[in-house]
Amino acid sequence: MRYLPHTRQDIQQMLEVIGVSGIDDLFGTIPGDFRLNEALPLPPGMDENTLLKHVKGLAAGNRGAALKAAFIGAGAYDHYVPAAVDAVISRSEFYTSYTPYQPEISQGTLQAIFEYQTMAAQVMGTEIANASMYDGATAVMEAAVMARKQTRRDRILVSGGLHPHYLQVLRTYMGDDSIQVVSPGANGQLDMASLPDTQDVAALVVQTPNFFGVLEDVAAIRKALPERVVLIGAFTEALAFGLIEPPGAAGADIVAGEGQSLGLALGFGGPYLGMFGGRLKEAKYFPGRLIGQTVDDRGNRCYVMTLAAREQHIRRARASSNICTNVQLDAIAAAVYMSLLGRDGFHKLALYNHYMAVKLRDAVLAIPGVHLRFPESPFFNEFAIDLPIDASTAYNNLKQGGIVAGLPLVRYFDDMPNSLLLCATEKTTIDAINTLAGALQQILTKKS
Repeated sequence: MRYLPHTRQDIQQMLEVIGVSGIDDLFGTIPGDFRLNEALPLPPGMDENTLLKHVKGLAAGNRGAALKAAFIGAGAYDHYVPAAVDAVISRSEFYTSYTPYQPEISQGTLQAIFEYQTMAAQVMGTEIANASMYDGATAVMEAAVMARKQTRRDRILVSGGLHPHYLQVLRTYMGDDSIQVVSPGANGQLDMASLPDTQDVAALVVQTPNFFGVLEDVAAIRKALPERVVLIGAFTEALAFGLIEPPGAAGADIVAGEGQSLGLALGFGGPYLGMFGGRLKEAKYFPGRLIGQTVDDRGNRCYVMTLAAREQHIRRARASSNICTNVQLDAIAAAVYMSLLGRDGFHKLALYNHYMAVKLRDAVLAIPGVHLRFPESPFFNEFAIDLPIDASTAYNNLKQGGIVAGLPLVRYFDDMPNSLLLCATEKTTIDAINTLAGALQQILTKKS
């Protein structure tokens, strides 16, 4: 049975109605160099039983985070997700629901998103938060777009500590000419003294904890930055705000980043949760959806989508954003996760993550020849070390023994060939730390 809904006659009639001679004409705006003019190189079809065996064989080649020891973070963090999170979001009321355009039949979904917004704003230290975005990278990009619209200036300054993937997304959407990277100082933090002239600058993007795990002094940056420049506080590790002051509370005008740490599994890099927050007076500039609380004509509390005139289904090309709605199920998962932890549990979990990172740091620094890349700077749950040998070589040797020793930073920074970025979470064990330290010491001893 072929799963084609239209006959050739149906297709021809539709083409005649819209005034084109063939299906290829519909793709005429795409340059020829980017179009595939031949059939996809797919293998022959399989029956269901054979296909299932084939897919399972492919899956067996994957290696999950549950290895002998894994210390990779760099924007995706292996936190424990309570069973209650999946139990709640697996209810059909949540996982089958779509855009809640009809509030009279979507009160449960709308309330769940509203609760997420409330907790997300508290975590980020902002007055309000939106209903979520696709992921951290696009959330930061949307923050830069919003800053441009507010200031009517184009140039965006980016701290060298911003996640490289986020920087790539900014450059993709805004062009290389609009983005200027400010190299981090010797301590891994933004060096305000090296900031270029800001006369035509719309925003400065600063991540904390930054890509190296180093904490940035957002309050000091805001104080030194001209008031006319929008300060965007980015993040990849939301759990850090259980221990440090969140960017919004420290003075960032817009806060945007990744909420994967809040109840979402690693999942091969997605789907993740973009978080976005700012000031109430600037809500009309926000991208994405906003859920509001009100009362009906009988005085009962109810929830609705608000400020919908900003969205693409109404304003079309003039919308605040034309790529974002919200990742509703992931946002609800984060709401469940945060409600399970509570304010006190959120703080304690963040504290324990830092504790394990300190244990990891102390263990690797006890190895002769290993040093912190940024020894004077505070960090949260990840940090960079310098080895006496090539970091990629050490990483590959450790990987053969089932140890994922963080991330070799030379992948993104040519001047860091000997640097490894290591991460610890509440799932890291002392045994795993000792395994890494012992194996790394053996490798360095052989090389010396």
